[in-house]
Amino acid sequence: LKQTRTDFELGLEDPFESVSSINVRVGVNDYEHQEIEPDGEVATRFSNQAWESRAELIFDTNEWTSVLGVQYSQRDFSALGEEAFIQPVDTTESGLFWLTERSLSRFDLEAGLRIGKTKHKPSAAANKDFSNYSASLGAIIPLSDVWQLNIIADYSSRAPVAEELYADGPHLTTNSYEQGNASLDSETSINLSATLQYQDERWSGSITTYQTQFSDFIYQQATGGELDELAVFAYQQNDARFFGADVELAANIIKQSDNTVTLKALFDFVNAEVDVTGNQHLPRTPPMRYGLGI
Repeated sequence: LKQTRTDFELGLEDPFESVSSINVRVGVNDYEHQEIEPDGEVATRFSNQAWESRAELIFDTNEWTSVLGVQYSQRDFSALGEEAFIQPVDTTESGLFWLTERSLSRFDLEAGLRIGKTKHKPSAAANKDFSNYSASLGAIIPLSDVWQLNIIADYSSRAPVAEELYADGPHLTTNSYEQGNASLDSETSINLSATLQYQDERWSGSITTYQTQFSDFIYQQATGGELDELAVFAYQQNDARFFGADVELAANIIKQSDNTVTLKALFDFVNAEVDVTGNQHLPRTPPMRYGLGI
């Protein structure tokens, strides 16, 4: 396995009137690993060469603090050899985004917009282009000195990744034969969430509930067939609904000088259903989880 990553960051503070900062980030990643057979021969070679960039302008206008930015990334992925489950694919993604917030008399208001484009160029199939849009609106509402309520509503769309479109072969990491679907469309969702938070000198905690309605949700489904003695899983999409909750609680049980011992508890679950005839439970949904720690 070989991996080399280089990151570059540049920032300017208060370059102009009403502009608090200009930030630029660029990252380059060169990754390669080889699957070696017992006899020492290279069976499969995976290569992922990618770079990503982001530039943002942070400014203030009429009591609003805003971020305007652009993103661009390129990824060249290939898997060559006996266990290659996807053809080489070049992927480019670009986006324009805007975030803003303002403190009002009783709450803080946040909003955001994003426009993005994704293009996949496989070596042995037709190119695929996607345009995606996202928008969000949220409020942070202080209820008292120790209580706070956060409410967020958002709409988002996601282009299918290369593996979901073009996979066709044994994927031994998951012990399955994966079949992509070049007919997949963008996945869209509408999400509503609310978080109630509490914090004082000793106790802190939060309860979050959320519901997400998906159109054309992308997931893997077992076909019931086998290829190369592996179960076949095919990518498909249907409407789906997620409902869940997360609970966290922490207590400082010992506090002495600069040392604090904190007891933490957590619980979360998600119920996911897909709009199909028959079994509506979404495959590979995470199980209910709970934990306790110090």
